[in-house]
Amino acid sequence: MTTETELAHQLERSLRNLPTAPALDYLHTAQRVRRRRRIAVAVVVSTSVVALGGAAAAVVGDDGERAAEPAASGGGRERAPAVADPGTLGPDPDYVAPAPANAVEAVDGVRGVDAYTTDEIPGWAKEYGDHGPVAIAPDGRLWVAPDAVIRRTVIDPLGPGGVDADPTSVSYAVEAEFDVPEVPMEPEAFKGDVVWVIVSRTAETATVGEMDEPGRWTDDFELWVDDVTAHDQGRPDFAARLVGYASDRSDVLEPRQGVEIVRQRGDVLAGTTKRSAAAEVRWAGKTWFVVAGTDWIEAYEPADSAPDFAAFIEWARGDLS
Repeated sequence: MTTETELAHQLERSLRNLPTAPALDYLHTAQRVRRRRRIAVAVVVSTSVVALGGAAAAVVGDDGERAAEPAASGGGRERAPAVADPGTLGPDPDYVAPAPANAVEAVDGVRGVDAYTTDEIPGWAKEYGDHGPVAIAPDGRLWVAPDAVIRRTVIDPLGPGGVDADPTSVSYAVEAEFDVPEVPMEPEAFKGDVVWVIVSRTAETATVGEMDEPGRWTDDFELWVDDVTAHDQGRPDFAARLVGYASDRSDVLEPRQGVEIVRQRGDVLAGTTKRSAAAEVRWAGKTWFVVAGTDWIEAYEPADSAPDFAAFIEWARGDLS
């Protein structure tokens, strides 16, 4: 792995604290290191720092829809957001993850969520002309872009321990159908129809978020939410709950509780990082492939491009070196 990629891994751990920047800049940064455990993207950025309790009163029109004051909402008349037909979503079995896990439970669409959309994009939901599929309004409600369709939502995925345990924090994770703007330097980025997004906001901060795409390392939305919230909740991420190095100087991986290492190989990224290893593991009846560098580790479900351990190592050497 190159020094640049190693630095990218370190950068990822602090991206949540960066100031806002053009959304496409974040997308480009994300795609340069898109094979990491997470893709960190400013999918919804906000320049308005307003106390969550400081919303202006809404006015109900003759048609029953609310026309909120700009300070509270913006974007014009409010209406219900578009949601996917639950019958098209397929099964949603309870996800499983090694402890300590997040008690994640997604709901179909925006059921039980105080959510709305507008015909226009509010100023606080965009930056440099771009917007994401969702944002958190200054009054704490979930705003959904008019060009997004919500499939599933997790309410308050960060919980009381998230966003530095700020009691004013509000957070949502969504699975949405959304057309991400093309990234000039990465034309193949986010070509699917569905994205995963987590957004959070406090009384003192604008909306910040991360975006990923299904299938990059897992197809399980709730498992992705468990993983992407781990850092803010002070937990190891999913991969680190599967295996870890035997010692600070070892390139041998050891299983965590309940995990079986089927096979492993050391020095798989020889010459590009101080130490590395890859393993095929079993946990809760499911196979995972993991690859680790000097101070990072990632997990992946078997995929068409890497259906077995040998193919996974070949992929890792080509994609992560």
